[in-house]
Amino acid sequence: MKTENDSYINNDKQNKIIMSAKRKARWNTILLMLSIIFLILPFGYLSTVIYYKVNDRANNEIFVLETIYSLTEPNLQVDDTQIELEFTPFFGLHLSAPLYKEIGSETLKAGSYDSNLSLGFKRNESVNLTVKENTMNLRDREFSFIYPNQDIPSRLMNGLDKLNEIPEGTVTEAFLSLDKSYAPKEVESLLSDYDIKIVWNAVDTGLEDEMIDKDGSVVTPIGYPEENTAPSNSSFTEEDNKDLFVEQLNYLDTQKKITTSIMGEVSIASKERLDYINQNGIKIYGVVITGPTKEIQELGTQEEIRGIHIGEVEFWNWNR
Repeated sequence: MKTENDSYINNDKQNKIIMSAKRKARWNTILLMLSIIFLILPFGYLSTVIYYKVNDRANNEIFVLETIYSLTEPNLQVDDTQIELEFTPFFGLHLSAPLYKEIGSETLKAGSYDSNLSLGFKRNESVNLTVKENTMNLRDREFSFIYPNQDIPSRLMNGLDKLNEIPEGTVTEAFLSLDKSYAPKEVESLLSDYDIKIVWNAVDTGLEDEMIDKDGSVVTPIGYPEENTAPSNSSFTEEDNKDLFVEQLNYLDTQKKITTSIMGEVSIASKERLDYINQNGIKIYGVVITGPTKEIQELGTQEEIRGIHIGEVEFWNWNR
């Protein structure tokens, strides 16, 4: 005959059995989830590597970034020898690189670029500059250079006054807007009597008057470094700086998806610009130069110089 005490003992055993079963189920669930995670992560990573290796997507990400900076950011370049690239699961790609600019005879670090690409298309990027930014506000259509037939804005009219305030024993980065578009050889001749260095050339592509493409999007200024060189391991073959510029612009036209992802709402208008250059050749309407401040001050008084924007100023390092 069962006693009340026996019923209590049986219920206690049942509760212990139930609790033990729950603990086992919980641990089984945890182990299953961990197993799934440990299986998914390598699969996700492997899928990412394959995705970016196919059609050379990873290298194209690097080359497009370098080319965009080279052609659209006057005197601001990515150092292709220091680019860091990291794959993350589920089609993620982290890319970071230092940015440099030339001031006087030295190449100085100007900041850093950082980009995170997720799911193969969603980009989150940041640019941190340690130097003064150029006069480039694309949203309000304020640029480092002014096209020859346009009125000179106040920000580009007081460059000579600023040069007068800079002491001797310094080197300066200056953005010069010219009175018309010149052939590259003509620009070299125009500046040949001055102890300065041409760093970057702003190219007239037929869009610079309005800075809007055929679809109504704001376009970025375009040009090429005077010492234009192809990124290491790239497929670019041209060695002349002008020919390489055209080859690079053609390359960006073939990589519209990546280019648009980096540029956002701003257009490079590569096809329109290539058509214009093929018909009219390369003409220069602005240059970035660097050299002794007083030398640039003297150059700035010439009638061919319509506007000057002063960039970075450094202590004397001129050894040309």
